[in-house]
Formats: sequence, C-alpha cells, structure tokens
Amino acid sequence: MAHQLRTQYTLAYYPKSNQRDFRRIEVKVAQPGARVRTRRGFGQMQQTGDFIERPCEQEELKPYPYESKVAVKNGCTVYHEDFQNQASGWPSKERYHYGAGTYEIVSKKNPGPEHTLSVAPGNLSTIDIGSADPVEGVLVANGPSFGGLNASIGVELKSTEGAGLVFRLNDLGYYAVIISRAAAGSRKIAFKLVKKYHMEARARELSPWTEFPFSDLIAGPQKKISVQCRGPVITILLAGQSVGTFEDRDFDEGMVGMVLYGTGRAVFSDLLVEEACDGRKTT
Repeated sequence: MAHQLRTQYTLAYYPKSNQRDFRRIEVKVAQPGARVRTRRGFGQMQQTGDFIERPCEQEELKPYPYESKVAVKNGCTVYHEDFQNQASGWPSKERYHYGAGTYEIVSKKNPGPEHTLSVAPGNLSTIDIGSADPVEGVLVANGPSFGGLNASIGVELKSTEGAGLVFRLNDLGYYAVIISRAAAGSRKIAFKLVKKYHMEARARELSPWTEFPFSDLIAGPQKKISVQCRGPVITILLAGQSVGTFEDRDFDEGMVGMVLYGTGRAVFSDLLVEEACDGRKTT
C-alpha cells in the first residue's frame, strides 16, 4: 500500500457548471502493461473508495490482449469472450487451451506445483494456478476487474468432479460457483458456492451441494451458470433460473474466470461479464 501511495498521480479539472450531478471520469494510458485504477467520477452518487478499471478504445494502444473483447455499453464495461481468437489473452498450453469456440481446462496429478498467483496492480491479468493435488482446483482468469456484475458461462463436464465460474478474483482470493453431476441416470446436477482464500489450502463452502433438475429442453451437455453480484449479495442462476441468494463481504471486486476440480477436463464457452454500474441494470 505504501508503494502504491508513492507512485500515484493526481488529476483535477474544474467544471464550468456548479451543478452537483454525478460526473463520470475515465483515465486511460498507452503504456503497455500498465493498469489504471481510478474513481468512477465524483458528485452526489459517488461513494468513497469506489474504483474502476477502464479499457483502452484505440486498438494500437491497448495494453492487454483481452481488450479486443471489451466494450462499453450505456456507460458500463462489457467483457464478452467467445474463445474464437487465440490471441485474446487466455493461456494456451498443455493444461489450458482454446478449442473451436471453446476453452478447455485439463487436470491430472503432478509431482508438484506448476504456477504461482500474482494479482498485484501492474501485472498481467492472466492468472493460472496448478496444484499437485487436483482436488484443490485448477483455475484460470482473464479480463478486467469487476465489482457489481452479471456474469455467465457455458460448462460441459467430462470425467471431472466439478467445474464452474470464478468471480471477484483478487489478491486475497475468489468466489466460485461449482457444478457437478448428480447420481448416474439422474436428470439433475448439483451446485455449490465456495469462497477460497489464497493463503488457505481448502475452499470454504458458502452453500452445500444442492441438486437442481434440468428439463428435457436444457438437458444437453452444456450447462449455463450465471451469477449476479450487487455489493455483498450474490445470486446464482442455472439455465436462467434463480437457485439461491447468498451474502458475503470479503471480496468486493476482481477478475472473472473458470475453475476445475478433480482429474479430468471441462469445456467452457461464451463467457459474458457485464458491469452493473451506477445502479443501472445492464441489458
């Protein structure tokens, strides 16, 4: 924190009008690898400590590969990854790789840890974590940081204990919605919400495994997981249906990604993250 305070800039301007309406501020830099954290703006709607990252709109100045997948809609950041462009910033190697419009994570036992985690400002935003014991989870994340959000992804499980959507990944930890197959022959899947601190070996369950039935129309291999975050309130949706609302205050913002538990693999598709900003609903 002391280092960040010594390396910050102050930018000020004086509006001609004396109105106290909220004024949005966006700050972008051209330096590759730089990460900008600024207030959303100031005025009656501004809350102390409210920060946001903004993408660069000029292709030649974009510091991160993922910014080709980022847009601003109605003043809110939208990150849509269809996994069609293998240069959009996700790892491409043995355990993590692009498919035909999909992204796949493979997990198997290794003799030791492969990767370390770093989410400090200024570092690249792609994070992957390997584990000697795959039950602890294999995680990958990319894209801008979000606080309030609507996020969704398609997941297909292939011989694995569970996989799901990671959100609010930061230097402390992350949340994740995990889905798993129910009993053989069942038309149900099970889900749970977990919270993982990087310093702890195991994730904490914020909800136990809960079974959810799928109708014939949505019983295909791809299952859609959605999450809505408004402050500490987290709402989980499966196939568009709300299945639970929970409250936790530990992680207020961070990146979005995917995680796989157990040995096997999971195939992900169509990651969509929409910022919920200034109390407006994204569409």
